[in-house]
Amino acid sequence: MTLVFENGLPALVALLREGRDYYRFAAGEVRDTEVALVFGYAADCRARLLEALVAARLLQHTSPAHDPPPLADGQGYALLRGQFDPAHPQAQAAALLQRERHLLRLVEAVFRTEGSLAARRALKDAYPHLHRTAVILQRLAQRRAAA
Repeated sequence: MTLVFENGLPALVALLREGRDYYRFAAGEVRDTEVALVFGYAADCRARLLEALVAARLLQHTSPAHDPPPLADGQGYALLRGQFDPAHPQAQAAALLQRERHLLRLVEAVFRTEGSLAARRALKDAYPHLHRTAVILQRLAQRRAAA
């Protein structure tokens, strides 16, 4: 079992928001249609979970001015966004896979500690989609390693 030493929900929300924004950006920039669909799917999974957490009254809609500060480069997406190459998205696959695995651990940690049944349902419903994204990104990373 992997322990997550962060304050679960705020860390999860920050990672979901940054990931959603990164994947939306990447989906619009990438030249490979198949990879664009994957990135769009990843963005949609995060957006749906954020919306479900709002519906569960765990979050409130906030303006961008109230968003949390960017995550550290090893956890967030700001550095990856700056280094994104539309012709070679697989170059970031290993870093994206690392973030996906961290996101899954955070979802598990928040699920274990959250008392709201609506929030737990939202996390449970989102988990298979987030896991699927991780599996797809693992394949993309393997494609890069094989090249």
